Amino acid sequence: MRYPLLFLTGIFVFTLKAKTPIGKVFDCNLGESVLGVKINQFRAQIGLKPLYISTKVSASVSKRNSSLMALGQRLYHPTFDWRNDALLSKKVAEIYKDYRIINKAQNTNPVGKKGYILYYGEVAAGGINPARYDTYESLTDAIIQGWYNSDRQRAVIFSNDTAEEKSFLGVSYSLDIHGNFYAVAHILSFTEVEIETPIGNVFNKKFADSLLFERINQKRIELGYTPFHKSALISEYISNRNVNIMISQRRLHHPKFDWENSVDLTQKTKEIAREYIKVNPNCLAKRLGDRAYASIEYTEVAINGTKSDTYGTYERLINLIVEGWYNSPPHRAILLSDDFGKRWGETSMFGVSVRMLGQNEFYAASNVIRF
Repeated sequence: MRYPLLFLTGIFVFTLKAKTPIGKVFDCNLGESVLGVKINQFRAQIGLKPLYISTKVSASVSKRNSSLMALGQRLYHPTFDWRNDALLSKKVAEIYKDYRIINKAQNTNPVGKKGYILYYGEVAAGGINPARYDTYESLTDAIIQGWYNSDRQRAVIFSNDTAEEKSFLGVSYSLDIHGNFYAVAHILSFTEVEIETPIGNVFNKKFADSLLFERINQKRIELGYTPFHKSALISEYISNRNVNIMISQRRLHHPKFDWENSVDLTQKTKEIAREYIKVNPNCLAKRLGDRAYASIEYTEVAINGTKSDTYGTYERLINLIVEGWYNSPPHRAILLSDDFGKRWGETSMFGVSVRMLGQNEFYAASNVIRF
């Protein structure tokens, strides 16, 4: 015998291969298994892609809400405090990790900090004794039929999922003290966003340099080129030196390096050459032994911004620097094109340096080195 539940103007009855009698004691776990399967079956019937049934969404989100409904004996629960509930934030972060794994998500923009936007939808049903239904399948059919025939609930769980990723589904049953059931289903999906970092009153050079390293290599990968090896030695010995001189003169110029006669520079170049050989153990320069440093190939790109510009965040500043180099053919040929080392299966090394004067004026340099 079938009893009405919620919005019954039904158009279908869904069946699994077997019918499971409900009996005297309602098994919430079994009911949840049937509900998750049948939701995806019906989505497939109406031409929608299936949802990923997440045990974490079921346990952390759906079970919480169905339990509160059963406790209050009504289809209501307090809303989530997504921003201030530390335990909830931790649970959502765990769900997000699963979401990225299931969808094989790649960090396509590794520059800067990462955050996400959570999309959350809920449908619910209940308030009657499940024993009125002969089987778990017939109960589930009635619930799904009610959700489908409600414009608001259909829009949540039986509408087209436009996201490329597979959204997560959580389901839960709870019983109140009278044995009446409360069933809920949740759909969760995420969109990764970049959290921009304000520059503030004190410029964080270390952070800016790290962003510039990452953004240059990201741009190279986007263009189909091999990434460079990030060298702290090149940044310290060469890029920083050049930027400091540019700032002192307030122009894009610095004296050339005296590669042949400077004892200090020779020692530093030897250190960089040893690093290059470690990165490229089969490189041609290795054959030169202690004289490898003398085969140095050195190139540089530099840029500065005037006081008329406003940057606001580190991410905007770094993107402006890299795009400025990319849009200049001579700079692009040095930093953002196929490099000579790739011809020999070697990885070129590079260093970077960024400094700000006040809030709006910057100088930046990047140096590419091969041996």
